[in-house]
Amino acid sequence: MKVMPLLGFFGLILPLFLLACAPKPIRVEPQAVRSEKKGVYHTVKPGETLWRICKTYGVDMDQVMSLNRIEDPSNIKVGQRIFIPGATKVLEIPPAIIGVDSSAPKFIWPIKGKIVRGFCSDPSRRHDGLDLKAPFGTPIKAAAPGKVGFSGWLRGYGNVVILEHEGGFYTVYAHNSLNLVKEGEWVEEGQIIAQVGDSGNAEGAHLHFEIRKGSKPLDPMTLLPKMNSY
Repeated sequence: MKVMPLLGFFGLILPLFLLACAPKPIRVEPQAVRSEKKGVYHTVKPGETLWRICKTYGVDMDQVMSLNRIEDPSNIKVGQRIFIPGATKVLEIPPAIIGVDSSAPKFIWPIKGKIVRGFCSDPSRRHDGLDLKAPFGTPIKAAAPGKVGFSGWLRGYGNVVILEHEGGFYTVYAHNSLNLVKEGEWVEEGQIIAQVGDSGNAEGAHLHFEIRKGSKPLDPMTLLPKMNSY
């Protein structure tokens, strides 16, 4: 037997053998699809918030945040695709406006407390509201009349209550030790809705308070009365 022709044969057939036996490429699916096969992708439209999207679909917002790797529920973008587990069709999100008046409500301070951190829109030091220091268990009041849009636990925020007000405004009350209202309830200005705590990413007992127009955070100091007049 001649050695060279035999080696030449194996040199020809070996690459074909390896190609035939090579594993098929693995299709990498998005995290949400790998975790939840059934669902739809909702494309965020102007004026929509993650709270209202999840409420419309009847899904847990913390689960949606985890599946879509959303760290900040207030920081979703127009055009962003969000996987909604268990949904069978894409739904229209109803507008957040409760009344016909588009002007800001007359907000009151939710608690009396020292401001330990203010609002900042600088991306490097972003802070979407005020941090108000107060003793653990201090009653938190609704800053304006409105409907409870969310009452539960969110990563980072801990126990949080979100109120919807006329004109598409929202107020956020976070790090609570206890929430005292449920979603869908109507609350009046000054009504006690929660108690100050240190849940979530909080260093010591305090209230993190936000005012938003749709999903856009506003500086509460521009909409609240002067501290000494409260």
